[in-house]
Amino acid sequence: MNPTKQTWALQKLKHYHDVMNIPMPKQVFFSEKEYAEYCRGQNDPEYADEVEAGAYLGSNWQKGRAIFINMDRPHYMDMLEHTIVHETVHTKHKHLKHGGRFDRYVKAYIRGKEPNYSKMLGVWDWLVGN
Repeated sequence: MNPTKQTWALQKLKHYHDVMNIPMPKQVFFSEKEYAEYCRGQNDPEYADEVEAGAYLGSNWQKGRAIFINMDRPHYMDMLEHTIVHETVHTKHKHLKHGGRFDRYVKAYIRGKEPNYSKMLGVWDWLVGN
């Protein structure tokens, strides 16, 4: 694992947690092996096996306030930043599931904008009403 890349990832993680006004996670993992051991310690061995198999670019463990950014798999810095923002949005907006609105939130934060909640809710109300 590249220490410079890990330092960059930690800086980005702190930046996006500051932007979203949420506390940093208690634990940050960058390797599949470390995170899998943590999952096993949390009594989730099936999930740990998936992590070790390389099934995830990142993960967010809400109960334990832990975040995993997979640095074992080679990927571009913009993909790494997207993963960091994606996992941080899970922390900030626990009610959002994967989908179009979730993706719009991720893209807005990457662009340096706060998501326009009222506009997004207006579109949602329109969709539900029709």
